[in-house]
Amino acid sequence: MMSTLAASGRGRERLVLAAGLGSALALAWVAFAATGSTDAAGEVAVARLAGDVAGGVAEEWGRMRRDAGGPPGPWVPLGERFEWTSADTGPRAPVAARDLRALAAAEPAPVFGALLREAERLDRAGESAEALATVLEALAALAPAALAPEVDLATRAEGRLRAIQIAVRAGAGEVVREQWGRAREELGPRDARGDTAYLLLCALAAAPVLDDGERAAAQLLLVQYWSRDELALPTELGRLIRDEAPRAYRVAPAPTVAALRERLVALLPAAPIARSLARDTRRRRIRALARALDGLPDLATDGEWYLARHPVGWFAARRTAGTRTGFFVDPRAIEAALARRAALPAGFTLDFEGDAAEEGELVRPRTALAGADLGFVLRHSDPSALARDARDRLLLVRAGLGVLALFSALASLATFRALARERRLAQLKSDFIAGVSHDLRTPLASILLMAENLEHGRVQGADARARYFASIRREADRLRRLVDDVLDFSRIERGAAPRLQAQDVALGPFLDELEAELGERVTGAGVQFRFERGELPPSAMLDAEAVRRAAWNLVDNALKHSGAEHVGIRVALRGERELTIAVEDDGCGVPAAKREAIFRPFARLAESNGSTAGTGLGLAIVREVARAHGGSVVVRAGAEGRGSVFELALDLEVGSSGAGAGHEAHG
Repeated sequence: MMSTLAASGRGRERLVLAAGLGSALALAWVAFAATGSTDAAGEVAVARLAGDVAGGVAEEWGRMRRDAGGPPGPWVPLGERFEWTSADTGPRAPVAARDLRALAAAEPAPVFGALLREAERLDRAGESAEALATVLEALAALAPAALAPEVDLATRAEGRLRAIQIAVRAGAGEVVREQWGRAREELGPRDARGDTAYLLLCALAAAPVLDDGERAAAQLLLVQYWSRDELALPTELGRLIRDEAPRAYRVAPAPTVAALRERLVALLPAAPIARSLARDTRRRRIRALARALDGLPDLATDGEWYLARHPVGWFAARRTAGTRTGFFVDPRAIEAALARRAALPAGFTLDFEGDAAEEGELVRPRTALAGADLGFVLRHSDPSALARDARDRLLLVRAGLGVLALFSALASLATFRALARERRLAQLKSDFIAGVSHDLRTPLASILLMAENLEHGRVQGADARARYFASIRREADRLRRLVDDVLDFSRIERGAAPRLQAQDVALGPFLDELEAELGERVTGAGVQFRFERGELPPSAMLDAEAVRRAAWNLVDNALKHSGAEHVGIRVALRGERELTIAVEDDGCGVPAAKREAIFRPFARLAESNGSTAGTGLGLAIVREVARAHGGSVVVRAGAEGRGSVFELALDLEVGSSGAGAGHEAHG
């Protein structure tokens, strides 16, 4: 984990570098990017002016959208003006008619059907009295429990309607009143013949015979159902009509619904009921308009006009206190009003279609106008005249800004490097002291503890004391290796290589000892161990202790940082003069980009298993031992890309050429 001091230092470095480079980039941007080339100075001036003009047009369009409209304003309707509310266009659907006639046809009453057909034949033959008697006989022939309730209702509804129609022609007023009364008792507003309510058909059929009071009652009942959207009616809507001369738009009502409405009003023309049906009329007209426009506009803001292009024409609309108003307009009048009110500077013109090249050169691409399917491109008759005054002052300004930018960048970089070097030195010193202190304290504590136990007689038996003595020796060896690492690193820091005491070493016994020591170290850490040997010479000139320390450091590195479950060592002879010691593990591995950096002093990987133990000198010492023996150490990925392999190569001839104690090899 990064210390607070290191984090603060790194932040200070980055702040200094960012500030300096940011200032340099800002100056360079002002000098070159913002001003452009000398030839582009005029283009920048034209573009800036064109942007200001386009912004002014957009602002004026915003004021036009808030215009109240109407002559002499720009929002002049072509033809009919439409008004609606959210209730007129909401999800509320017309009443679902229950087609009783189709229901009765699906499960007919045989006797009733035969008598009804006979009555129709008699009625067509002009024998109305006999036809009426036959219809009444058919109704009387319906047994109360002979049919299902809905089928019985459907059959009676058709019989009541036929009886009323024939009774009117026969002049049988009492029969008409009786059948109308029963129809009103039995039928609901959604019981329909096709898509039209039986109640409405029966009332319209009975109207010639009923008196004023009876017609008024029937009219009031049906108007209440109609105005509340409870009466089954044809679902057809009106249609949008465009008149060419003069050009105007209107919605023609749905013929069938209009005819039914007129006949209902005509039951008692003097009654003030037309207003009760106005809502349905408006709703059907608005739905017809929405169908023609493929949906009415979504008016998000009160008091602002929205303008949209549709296949049938340009439609303007706005919302005011819950009421929507809309009508078709002439877009050319809107465009002319906008150009007039924007008060364009001399030479500028608005091109709404984008193809009026004769008006001048294009100086700004299309600008879309808010709340409208409308936009414009800006043209100017002579753009070069706007650019002549912007080319003379750039070179001097650029030179001054460039010098300032370069000075700022160099100063910030130099300061950053000095601060980073200071921080790294401080961090290395802190890490080194902490690591060495920890690693020295651990074996010392173990030695002291075991010595105390031996001193106070807490260890009984020769075997136990032997184990304690062996443990003290191992911890002392570990302490000695740490001290040797520190001493070797101090020599490396002074520019000298580790001292190499080369001698003729019998490889068999040496490797036996190394296998036993490292095997105990690895298995003691709960990791599986493997040691392999290839064909080797009986002896070799090398520094056995240095090689032992290098092997220990490689194994310690695998145990502490890789998270491995298996560690293996393979010793072999490569060629005639190179001895290789490869330490393999199946842990987390070393990224390719970090395989060189880990051999630097104090280097650690963030990708390791999280361990931060050690001085950070182990791999650096391994490299120096390899160089002192004229060899090298490399790391590569393990088998199948898993884990890593550290291979230490030692040149045996270097050791033989420098045989004798006290030889100091330089890498």
